[in-house]
Amino acid sequence: WEIARPEETVEVKFGGYVDSYFDENGNYVVEGGSTKYLSEVVIPDTYNGKPVVAVGLDGFRGFKTLEKITLGKNVTTIMSGAFLDCYNLTTIDFNNVTNIGHVAFAYCVNLKTLTLTSKITSIGYFAFYR
Repeated sequence: WEIARPEETVEVKFGGYVDSYFDENGNYVVEGGSTKYLSEVVIPDTYNGKPVVAVGLDGFRGFKTLEKITLGKNVTTIMSGAFLDCYNLTTIDFNNVTNIGHVAFAYCVNLKTLTLTSKITSIGYFAFYR
């Protein structure tokens, strides 16, 4: 992962300040770690030949300068609280997401328009609470 200051875009790269871990199938799950000053994040399809499949529990919670997220084509799950309190988030492309966890986008007050695809099979309680 790389650090970017507000007004910068960063393609997520592993190492540095953004965290990742393996799920039970050996695929990557991403989290924001301690870097809270990103304005845009692009999560890749794969890393080291393994799919990046989810944004982790509270993964980018409280990233107040985050405005845009682009998810890789293998990301199917946005876990609970993943973008909770990301006040400036305005854009997210749900691509192949099938599951959105509880309070995943709660208090994202600038997220005005959503395009949810027919691929989504589960939306947790208060997922988009304002």
